[in-house]
Amino acid sequence: MFRCLYSCFMFGFYVMFIRVSGLVCLSLLTSLSPSYAASCIVNDTDIAQNYDGPCVDGKAHGRGKASGRNRYEGSFMAGSKHGQGTYAWANTQMGSFSGVYENDVPIRGLRTTPFGTYNGGFLNGRYHGPGKETFNSKAKGNVLSSEGQFVDGKLSGTVKVVFRNGDVYEGGFSNSKRNGFGIWKRGPNVACPPSSANTLCQTRIEGNWSDDKLTSGKLAYADGDSYSGKVSYGKQGGMVLLGATDRGVGGVNLLDTMKALGGLIGGLARVVPQSEAG
Repeated sequence: MFRCLYSCFMFGFYVMFIRVSGLVCLSLLTSLSPSYAASCIVNDTDIAQNYDGPCVDGKAHGRGKASGRNRYEGSFMAGSKHGQGTYAWANTQMGSFSGVYENDVPIRGLRTTPFGTYNGGFLNGRYHGPGKETFNSKAKGNVLSSEGQFVDGKLSGTVKVVFRNGDVYEGGFSNSKRNGFGIWKRGPNVACPPSSANTLCQTRIEGNWSDDKLTSGKLAYADGDSYSGKVSYGKQGGMVLLGATDRGVGGVNLLDTMKALGGLIGGLARVVPQSEAG
């Protein structure tokens, strides 16, 4: 009788031990492994309404999808966008961003809007470092692309600007204005009149710029002749290059010339929205 009771007791003890051990192991495995929970915290409130993906310590961690007013698909770390991912705004004018994030901040990648694209570096949500802007037919202005260095969202350093008619300007920029030496070349597809005496037949302008104004330079004509001197600005907005050439001493109306060579660069304001790149 005693042996029978003892055997029953030990059997019950072993069964209880196995159940408790199983529950402890399950709890440990659950705490160590990512779970998939809709209640995971996503730090970006614009995409925090819905989340589908792994969760560690109650925060999105790993590759997942999040949505709310905007949408994001990509890598998370401790609730923040971190690593490769794609962000799309509900406001179609803002477009989308696909690239690399660090702690919810875009570092580098491709920004696409209805007006064009930007591919390059970012700092605090603004264009920074080497990059290239390309504008499509919906963008206003005569600029097709600008490529070079950006500092806090503005062109700085050596920049190459391509105009829609094929003209190219390459030179120094500061604060999105031409500063330093620069060269403006007529596009290969722009026909030049037979008479090189025509002011619209100048094929090249090179010189020094200050705060977006040409201060001195040289005009090159199709026949190889050139015209060098300083630039004089009139009260009515005229631009005259004063100097000497084989044609004699005098002046050339640069305003007409620059309109022929792709137009004034004054329209290089950021057409692509870039405030807060996700």
